[in-house]
Amino acid sequence: MSTHVKEFKVKESKEQLKEQTLFEQRFILAKKTHEITLLTQGMLVLDHTMMGIISLDPKEILVDGLRKELCRKLAEMLHKEFVFVTDPKKA
Repeated sequence: MSTHVKEFKVKESKEQLKEQTLFEQRFILAKKTHEITLLTQGMLVLDHTMMGIISLDPKEILVDGLRKELCRKLAEMLHKEFVFVTDPKKA
């Protein structure tokens, strides 16, 4: 998503500035960033929770979930990009 938002040049004319701002993309990026921040802050505020004899740490659950999601996304991207052809005639 952030690849669509480009950095501003140091010197830009006022006429071209409005075209370069990309309000929609910047708003969407800011909104998603805010949502992630709120989720993370909520998880960090939580303390350990006991469910019977099992102790749950919300921070560990968040880190494990993020790690699993990153692994899944990376595996999906690699699977799409790396396609090996075993038959040289098809290449």
